[in-house]
Amino acid sequence: MENTPSNRNKKGVDISTPDLVKTFLDNQTKELEIKAKQLALHKQEDNHGFEFGKAALAAKAKDRNL
Repeated sequence: MENTPSNRNKKGVDISTPDLVKTFLDNQTKELEIKAKQLALHKQEDNHGFEFGKAALAAKAKDRNL
């Protein structure tokens, strides 16, 4: 690609090089993988919180029935 003004950012750096695009896409892929892991962790935390809440309510109900 030729270095037209549209291929340059505000600092004049050529942004159309294949290496730069590959780096950008690699970073995006890593960010998506991290986000997926974060969502899985949040889901696990929610499930554990739900199970703890059920157990706490069951213990409280059992305690009141005694």
